[in-house]
Amino acid sequence: MNRNLTYLILLILAPMVDAQKATIKEEYREIATYPFSDPNPVAEFSSKKGRIYPYHTFDGYSYTPRMQKWKVVKMENDFIEVYVLPEVGGKVWGAIEKQSGKEFIYRNEVLKFRNIAMRGPWTSGGIEFNFGLIGHAPSTSTPVDYTIRVNEDSSVSCIVGTMDLPSRTFWTVEIRLPANKAYFETRSTWYNHTSIPQSYYSWMNAAAAAGKDLEFYYPGNLYLDHDGQANAWPFDKKGRNLSKYTDNAFGNDKSYHVVGIYKSFFGGYYHFADFGFGHWSLYDEMPGKKLWLWSLARSGGIWEDLLTDYDGQYIEFQSGRTFNQYQPSAYIKTPITQMGFSPQTADQWTDIWFPVKKTRGITDVSPYGILHVVKGKDNYEIRINALSYARGKLIVSTPSKILFSQELEMKPMEVFITDVSTEMDSITDIRVEGMDLEYSSLTSTELKRPFIRSIKTDEESPSYFYQAGMEAMKSRNYANAKNHFLECLARDPMHIPAMEALAMFYIRRCDYDSALTFVNRALQIDTYHPGVNYCAGLIYQAKNDYVNALESFGWSARAMEYRASSYEQMAAIEFILKNYAFCEKYARKSLMANPLNLNALELLAIVYRHQGKTDSAYNVLAAIKKYFPLYHLADFELWLLNPSSERLNSFMSTITNEFAFQTFLEIALTYYSIGLTDEALCALEYAPDHPLILIWKSFLRKDPSLILTVEKNSPAFVFPYRPETMNVLKWVISVSNHWKFKYFLALNYLALQKDKEAVELLKSCAQMPDFAPFYLLRSDLLKASDPDAAEKDIEKAIALDSREWRAWNRLIGLFESMGNYTKELQASERAYSLFRQNYTIGLQYAKSLLHNKKFKNCITILNTIHILPFEGASQGKEIYEQAYISWGMELMHKKQYLQAIRLFEKSKEWPENLGSGKPFEPDTRLQDYLIVLCHEQLRNKKEASAIRDSIIQYTMNHLDYPSMNHILGIWCLDDNNNPDQITHISDLLGQSVYGTSPSIRTVLRLASGSGEVKKEGMSSAETDQNFHLIMEVSSFRKQILP
Repeated sequence: MNRNLTYLILLILAPMVDAQKATIKEEYREIATYPFSDPNPVAEFSSKKGRIYPYHTFDGYSYTPRMQKWKVVKMENDFIEVYVLPEVGGKVWGAIEKQSGKEFIYRNEVLKFRNIAMRGPWTSGGIEFNFGLIGHAPSTSTPVDYTIRVNEDSSVSCIVGTMDLPSRTFWTVEIRLPANKAYFETRSTWYNHTSIPQSYYSWMNAAAAAGKDLEFYYPGNLYLDHDGQANAWPFDKKGRNLSKYTDNAFGNDKSYHVVGIYKSFFGGYYHFADFGFGHWSLYDEMPGKKLWLWSLARSGGIWEDLLTDYDGQYIEFQSGRTFNQYQPSAYIKTPITQMGFSPQTADQWTDIWFPVKKTRGITDVSPYGILHVVKGKDNYEIRINALSYARGKLIVSTPSKILFSQELEMKPMEVFITDVSTEMDSITDIRVEGMDLEYSSLTSTELKRPFIRSIKTDEESPSYFYQAGMEAMKSRNYANAKNHFLECLARDPMHIPAMEALAMFYIRRCDYDSALTFVNRALQIDTYHPGVNYCAGLIYQAKNDYVNALESFGWSARAMEYRASSYEQMAAIEFILKNYAFCEKYARKSLMANPLNLNALELLAIVYRHQGKTDSAYNVLAAIKKYFPLYHLADFELWLLNPSSERLNSFMSTITNEFAFQTFLEIALTYYSIGLTDEALCALEYAPDHPLILIWKSFLRKDPSLILTVEKNSPAFVFPYRPETMNVLKWVISVSNHWKFKYFLALNYLALQKDKEAVELLKSCAQMPDFAPFYLLRSDLLKASDPDAAEKDIEKAIALDSREWRAWNRLIGLFESMGNYTKELQASERAYSLFRQNYTIGLQYAKSLLHNKKFKNCITILNTIHILPFEGASQGKEIYEQAYISWGMELMHKKQYLQAIRLFEKSKEWPENLGSGKPFEPDTRLQDYLIVLCHEQLRNKKEASAIRDSIIQYTMNHLDYPSMNHILGIWCLDDNNNPDQITHISDLLGQSVYGTSPSIRTVLRLASGSGEVKKEGMSSAETDQNFHLIMEVSSFRKQILP
């Protein structure tokens, strides 16, 4: 049966169902909460390179819980219960199958926020919704907009959503519980409201309890790593069945993006409990099927303690719009790339989340139910768990005849079990007609798409640099993108796509003259090029050259990719020119190309209101509310049509997100962009108090007196970033010389990649600001080019606010980066005396003691701090290890070899107060090789030989990972006089995918003994200190061994 007919058939079956209703209610519940705090007032342009600006991060996390009231939306029907937390990213908190009382979506009974998401706080369990950029979304732990409703079909919905601020894209998820189904849906809509491409990432991350009896049912024959490398699934090259939870007791945390089979479901089953969970969606909507597992070692187990109190470890089964959560590698090229989000485009998809029981596994799934088939020696056991009221016919057949058939009529969560003997016949097909379930040994669903790149990559070609530029652009790494595009053009001056990309880069930063240079260059080669003409239209529109904008958009509209957006831009221009008939004409042409073009719909509603066509306006607004139920401008337009208190309340009541003022500002800017200043000001009148709201009111009214309030108020957490606001701030600076407005404009410049202009503006403020974060921002921007000026700025920040630990942290880090370890220690001692309970400062202090060879003191500090780590954090353990190793090496210099060995053994421990748990196979080759050298000096040849063998074996087993420690295995082979094996390992490393990485290049240089070895940029797991330790070991080795 065609899966696309599923929903239609479900409707046809509706008469089978008794009158059932789902219920929905809002309530407050007290939940044990480990809260987050300490918002960072320094604009985020350093560690995250501005990719999530204007969001701020949080740095405070709690060791102890408190009871806190949270709003909970509970949805329930006869079969399942679903819980939603609108104040925690709108996530599904959990879901329960009522008859068994078991959770099929893991509900964590505590909200234990830890530093995992892009902004920091994240809590495990439920289903989280991620849109925008790879990672846990900026809105994942804070309030979003929401509304609840009872639908005409007796289903109930909780609709959640918000705007992703950096991309200005809007997302909504309707969490819908049907009245008569044993599943719930998440219906997602994501819209790019801008006229330029944006980054694209969307994954729904669901959690389920981990268990020794848990088996995963993920149809596929490969899994992809984050970088796109393909590996065998479900059995790996060592024969381990990765689809069984307990068979993953090796290595680190697991990310399996399973691909290769055209199936629309995945899930898991607890064989002891005879219960499971699953997900279904149309394959074309959600092809991504990811399984996430914390390591089964203590390195993952520590996170059970960090994220839960009583609910135990969990796994995540994740559904995505792309094959994997792509993170490009500098050394590995695969068919996987970044995706972009085209301008004025709406994406919609539906996920179904369900329980499963008494089936003993999962073979096929549809919205009607779950089929599982177990082939025995001479029989087939067939189990069906219904999810809907359904009539069907079970048919078991061979290629030549039907062996068995039975009519079925099932209720949700009812289970049918039968056993069919095979005798001499070979069953090839088991299907349930009417329920869209099938098991077939003949039908192939294997994909022929290549997931492995076999073609050679020409890293000198123009196309290589263009592709690299597009990867960077779609990841919001705009500066890198620009450099790649320029390199592409240097190699091929006729490369039109690179010219188009550069034009879009300069449009993004509002440098329209530079953009026009590349546009005209490209149009001299191809005057009809749709993408270049689209860029030209945007440029001329920004310059208010409407004739050339209309002409250019007319050409770009001939290509489907740009048609809807081009016609909408033309409609907006005609509205500005008050040509309302043409505005309506082009808006409708836009909607013919894309019926969900929200820009065109809202423009059509506005033009109808201005023409007095009230009924037409209402009809358009009804369409908007149908597809975008949390789009607040539609509610505002409804109020403008009927300015009643009820309408105003309807507009205001659903704006519940963390940054409500941004919602009002976005509405106002929509009106401002088409010349409707009165409507813009009207929207701002209802906005929450915020400096940016006042600045915009002042600009729109041309009333400088309003900015006097901004001058008096704190500039904390005022983070302008929109192109429109940049021009407003330029006007403000023309009427006020106050440093705050230069600071705001500099922030806006940074958001638009105008770093040079931002630095000059910040420098012009000199020492006038009395705001510590100002100086910390300026120091971040100056530390590479002028560390002395950066130091003065940090000192100024400390003078203004000595209790701001981030200033001290930056000062310590600055001295560390300069290699001035004496000043680093002095600063860290002062900081530690002020912030003894701050583990970040404590860790910095320990590191500075290590750098100054005060190893015992370093260990003492490490023993006193308790780190609440971020995901993947290992710095505490690294400093601990290096302190003991360096201390031991100091004793080796003094020929105190037994004492040194004790310290090296101590360095192998994993004190969990430092935020890391012990992995399955920790790399202790450095300590072990130092112990070898000690045994050599103690004449313990046998012990030395045994440890050498273990180092060699570890090296051979881990050559697929880039590590400087591989040189230790090579040195052991050299000690054993085994040059052939050294050559073999060196060849394997050089030919590996990581052969060009800095760490492997360093290993190969050390192995060959050719020339001076200098430190290169290492992978994140290898610090500068580790490089210096390796080099010191090399020196020891030359001294000690003949």
